[in-house]
Amino acid sequence: MSPDGVSIVIVSYNEENYLPRLIPNLRARLKELPDDIDTEVLLSDGGSTDRTVEIARASPLIDTVVSEEDSGVIGGRDKGIRNAEYDLQVHGDADTVYRPGWLTGLLQPFSTDDDTVLTYGSVSGEGLETGTRELYAGLLSTMGGHYCPGQNRALYRPAYKKSPYRDVPQDVALVTSLEEEVHFANRMEEHGSVTAIPSASCKTSGRQTEDILGVAQKVGGVDWKFDPSQSTATHSPN
Repeated sequence: MSPDGVSIVIVSYNEENYLPRLIPNLRARLKELPDDIDTEVLLSDGGSTDRTVEIARASPLIDTVVSEEDSGVIGGRDKGIRNAEYDLQVHGDADTVYRPGWLTGLLQPFSTDDDTVLTYGSVSGEGLETGTRELYAGLLSTMGGHYCPGQNRALYRPAYKKSPYRDVPQDVALVTSLEEEVHFANRMEEHGSVTAIPSASCKTSGRQTEDILGVAQKVGGVDWKFDPSQSTATHSPN
């Protein structure tokens, strides 16, 4: 597959403390792509009540912002997929930072194997998620053939349209995770190759695991232990 462009689809909900970290990080990853590949960055927001949308619209890096209240993670991801400009898409979350080689790693199989429909990388975390993410991934993997984190993957939209997300209860975190991170990837495999990319790694906040475990969510990632030279998080957010 020789793509004419790539859409980077970021899902957000009340991310004013995280988005200023992601923007310079994502800019650095985009610079790793060949100059002849057009890119679009789209933020799919779930009705944030803080400054998330304001920050996104003020950033030259983000081309498009679509917002809809109460869309949930899966609804927000689906909305981003359908509104993006390009069929080849990379998906991320606003509370996540990505290591060098992440973007090129996820995209490489699409250029060498026309049968590729989905690639995904690993996710590590902070706080409670540091100790539970690996266990959580292992548990979900026992329920299916792939553990495919929603915030670290690339897909081919025509294949997605054949096996879109199913309607599941958005207020049950574990059910949502199973659909997005396990069952969806297994259905995509019915239409082509699904490939894990170990080098395409990222680090996310602990909010998902903390939500599943029923404990208080983090305030804003102030205690992240992530190398600034890897994330470029010390750069200006605009």
